[in-house]
This record gives sequence, C-alpha cells and structure tokens, in this order.
Amino acid sequence: MSDTVEHVENQNDEQPKGLKKLLVALLNRPLLIVVTVLVLILVAAYCYNVKKIPTTPGITGSDKVVAGPSSGHQLGVVIKLTDGAAGILLAAVPEKLTEAAAQSPQNPEGYKMRGLNHLQHGQQDQAMADFSEALKANPLLADAYNHRGIVYLNMGQEDKALADFNQALQINPGSAETRNNRGLVRLERGEVDQALTDFNEALKINQANGMVQNNRGVAYLKKADYAQALTDFSQALKINPSLSCAFLNRGIALIGKVDYRQALVDLDEALKAEPDSVWARYYHGTALLNSGQFEPAISDYTEAIKSNHEFSWAYNGRGRAYLGMGEYDQALADCDQALKIDPDFVWALDARGNIFLKKGDIDQAISNYNQALKINHQFAQARSDRGKAYLQKGDYDQAISDLQEALVDDPNLPEALTLLDKAISLNTGKLN
Repeated sequence: MSDTVEHVENQNDEQPKGLKKLLVALLNRPLLIVVTVLVLILVAAYCYNVKKIPTTPGITGSDKVVAGPSSGHQLGVVIKLTDGAAGILLAAVPEKLTEAAAQSPQNPEGYKMRGLNHLQHGQQDQAMADFSEALKANPLLADAYNHRGIVYLNMGQEDKALADFNQALQINPGSAETRNNRGLVRLERGEVDQALTDFNEALKINQANGMVQNNRGVAYLKKADYAQALTDFSQALKINPSLSCAFLNRGIALIGKVDYRQALVDLDEALKAEPDSVWARYYHGTALLNSGQFEPAISDYTEAIKSNHEFSWAYNGRGRAYLGMGEYDQALADCDQALKIDPDFVWALDARGNIFLKKGDIDQAISNYNQALKINHQFAQARSDRGKAYLQKGDYDQAISDLQEALVDDPNLPEALTLLDKAISLNTGKLN
C-alpha cells in the first residue's frame, strides 16, 4: 500500500503543469467549481439509507419451546446498501445541490448529487426523477444506474433494481458497491447462491468493507451455515466495531448454534446501539426463551409489541413463552392475535398445535398442524410436530411417515430423530 502511495506522489511531483492547467480550467468555470466541490464533499460523506429484508425468522416448535432461526425461512436481519465511503452521514446542502442542477439542466453530475441527497432523506420519488434525468444526459453514468437501482430496491421493485444494477456493472464491472447491491436483490429473491457470488466478487475488489462482509454472512445465515456466518459477522465487526447490524446478525447465528449465552451478549450490544430495534428485542427474547428464562423472554416480547402492535412474530414468541410456563390460555390468546395479524402465519398455527397437544386435545392439535402444512407443504417443523401428535395417538405408521419426511426437509430438527426411533420401536413391538 505504501509503495503505491509513494508512486502516485512521485507522479504528481513530475506533472505540475497538468495540475496547473486543471486549476486554470476550473477557475474559468465557476459553476463547475461548485459542482466539483459538492461532489467531493458528498463522496466523502455519503452513507445510504438502511434497507431491511422482509422479516420472517423461524421458530421451532419442540416441547422445550426452543426458538430461533430455521433453515428455509427468511430472517429479520438488517442489511445496508453501500455506495462509496461508508459510515459517515450525509452532510449536504440541499439548496446548493438544487441550484447546481437547475443552472445546468444537462449536467448529469448535478442531478446525480441532488438525487443522492433525496435518497439520503428517504425522498424516493424525487431521487428517482433526478437519477433518471442524469441518465438522460449521460446514459453511461454507472453510478446513476446503481443509485436508481437502490431506489427501486427500496420501493420493492426488485426486477427494475436488478436491471439497473446489471446495467451499471456492464459499464463498470469493477464496482464493489454495485456488486453488493445486486447481491441484496438476489438475496431478497431467494437466489442465495447467486447473491453469494456477488458478495464474494465485491470482497475480492474491496476486502475492507464491513457491510459487504455482513451481507455475505446473512446469505450464509439463510443457508443455515452458522459457522461461516459467524466468521463473516466477526470479520465485519473487526473492520467496523460499531456495526450494530452485525451484532444483531451474529446473535441470530449464535442462536442457530445453540450458544444462547453468547447470543445474549451480542444482542445486548445491538440494543445498546439501537434501543428501539424490535428485531434485536425479539431475538433477545428468543435467546432467553431458548435458555428456559420464560419471564424475561415475555418481557422482551412485550416491549417489542409495544413498539409495533402488528409484530406477529413477537406475539408468537410470547405465546410460546407462556406455553413453556404452562399458561395455555394466555399462550393461545397470543397465537390467535398473531394469526389475526397474519392468517397464513404457519409458525403461529404450529404453536397452537403445540398448545392443544399439551392440553391433551390431540385431534385439535393435528388440525392446526394440517392447516400449517396446507399453507406450506414443506414446513418441516409442523410435520415433525404432527408426527409427535400421531405418536401420542398411537398411529405409529403415520407418525413414522411424518417424522421421516420432516427429517428429509430439515435434518437438524430438534427431537425428530428421537421421536422417529421411538415410533419405529413402538410400531415393531405392536407388530410383534
């Protein structure tokens, strides 16, 4: 690195005339000076908005009321879109940006900078208009395609976002930021392996980007590769120790690794950085629930619900905590509330099945598992729990069928293998 810097400095010493010509050219164009200075300020100071992946973290439904991420289900993780220098908030002067763009309607840089300002302040429509104007003036402006792709992604228009990121990479294939952003689109579309390819390429270009490291960890988290996810989140925090989303995501991965004590440490850090984060509060409650601390878990879920009354996952988690305490009526009420918010919430249906199973109403339990499986035929946890219900009912053939199929879909299901061995043993004894 030092050799490269020295080489550049020597080049500058050898070419003072070129620099003098540039300065003279700038002095003869006052508007260009304004735009150039603003561009330099923004490139040094820009930090994009936070983008959140749709949130559907998995919770298992075992007798121990274990809760945490499950393979095949989206997670409530925080992901950011990168664009240039990271970690510093935008310090732009909107009036001057607007003035620069207005004075030179055909200046793509002016429109691009004003669009960045709109993007930072969440003004998606205005940002879209400015980036589009910049591209009319210069169809080869890769940054404008990248920025407009971010707007499309923020607006949930994934296909248009992907098209813009692809166009930006055709013009500038060496952009780590655009590769990262395209990876995020692919992650949202469930194309995890393709997302990993983009994140890997982005990290080849710039290994020191903590946010890209975090995003790749999320991709591994979605594949239930908790060990690799932990490595990425830890590296992200090594690069940027204040990256709160990496603390949250590492906490989720630690829940997946059944290391609840360390998960709580990371989730505490996430909550220190963002006390109002409902997902950090939710997973903090989940780690407590997993470790059998039902009352403090209920407290966390209740705080999350206070922040967001439509937070179905928190109702579901609290219902499972009440189930763990044997308070079945309160557990059922919370699961019913979760289903009122989201009638297709399969985890709440699975929880209701567990509640009825605990109450000894096996048929009602099976009915709830059936509803969950009707919505999602590959929902391994509900199939495993239904197998447990059939086992209690004495229908060993159906229990074996359900448990075997559940283990095919998710080999790491808690209790399923033990229940399967028991069902086979009982069925053998019955046949003998």
